[in-house]
Amino acid sequence: MPRPAGTWMFVEVFFQGDVKEWSVGLWYDGAAAPLPPAYDANVTATAVDTALNAPILPALWNGVNYLGINVEVNFGMGTFSGQHYQLRAGTATGAGMPEDVCAVVRKNTAIGGASGTGRARFSGVADSSVTGSYLNLTGAARYATIGGAIITNIVDGPITWTPNLYSKKTNTLIPLVSFNGDALLGTARRRRPRF
Repeated sequence: MPRPAGTWMFVEVFFQGDVKEWSVGLWYDGAAAPLPPAYDANVTATAVDTALNAPILPALWNGVNYLGINVEVNFGMGTFSGQHYQLRAGTATGAGMPEDVCAVVRKNTAIGGASGTGRARFSGVADSSVTGSYLNLTGAARYATIGGAIITNIVDGPITWTPNLYSKKTNTLIPLVSFNGDALLGTARRRRPRF
């Protein structure tokens, strides 16, 4: 996949169920921040993990594991890679939905239409979050918390990473301005993360 110019970070959050492993990818812009002295991408991965695991774990069924974070960070002079892996089980109780079933959080930019919207699909949905084929009020609140975390800046030392949507069409990052959750559950069949 081509990479945009400038200072950016690509994050993959990894999960593991009984049968499958999957990931959710997120993009951040570093606003042309310079490379900090003695930069360590593993410290960045830890900062991202700290920002994202707390909102994600309560939505994950307790039979699914949150494995950790992989980051690719570019300051315009090469890409650094960092990881923070710490196996943690989800905390939502009840039975788990099939692993292809997912809750969908839409990531919105100021650009209208399909090119200004992205999706993050979170499998590991607990039946306590669902009524029929829809998220119930509990589930909607759980995934709204995740959506709020996805569109929140992450502070990593001197760098503030702002959430963005990657446009394949223009090979650029577009700032996220809001999110919304789909009440209807979705499916996500592509399950092979790149480790």
